[in-house]
Amino acid sequence: MIPHRYGLRVNHMGVDYEIGAGCFPCSEDGFEMKVIVKSPVPKKEMPVEVVELWEEWLADVKSDYFLKAVDVWR
Repeated sequence: MIPHRYGLRVNHMGVDYEIGAGCFPCSEDGFEMKVIVKSPVPKKEMPVEVVELWEEWLADVKSDYFLKAVDVWR
């Protein structure tokens, strides 16, 4: 599997929140995902709308990457 990256930037009320995920094979039998968050405030202080968008986005990224990984190993 070729390493690849996903990214999302959310502007909420004039403030930018960014999240990125890098997906990398770590062995012949597995993969790993690294998530990087750039936010002006800790998660517990983020607007609920931003947290919900990020959680949905990250779940989609994990699902997409898992499906790609499974398809490659078949």
